[in-house]
Amino acid sequence: MDSLITLSHGSPADEEQYILGEVDARNSFGYFKTSVCFFGHSHISVVIGLRQGGSLYVRFPNADEQLCIDPAAYDQYLINPGSVGQPRDGNCRGSAALIDTDSMAIRFLRFEYDIAAAQEKIRKAGLPELLAARLEQGR
Repeated sequence: MDSLITLSHGSPADEEQYILGEVDARNSFGYFKTSVCFFGHSHISVVIGLRQGGSLYVRFPNADEQLCIDPAAYDQYLINPGSVGQPRDGNCRGSAALIDTDSMAIRFLRFEYDIAAAQEKIRKAGLPELLAARLEQGR
């Protein structure tokens, strides 16, 4: 593995494909050559590690949790930092991650934002009401 990071909207196989479970994750690992692939699309924070031999590590990180990428423990990682908007994990706060590429430490963040202002912009843009309503629910 080289030390570069892959970025993908959805699955590294297809930007419109979701990674929602073990089968999706297993199918995605063959589509990137780096140690780490950050992905999104599902709007749910998750860390998935693949060991030689095929076993998976799955963790849904907590706010302000820090995890370290350990190439001795896992060959590759799929990491979803969550979503700044349109959350799907039941938490209406924004979600993001910071990576220190020297130490390969990843810190997951949750933060408040002006949901009412975001809802107003969604409505003014003529987008479906569901998109505005879900901001309060995190679903």
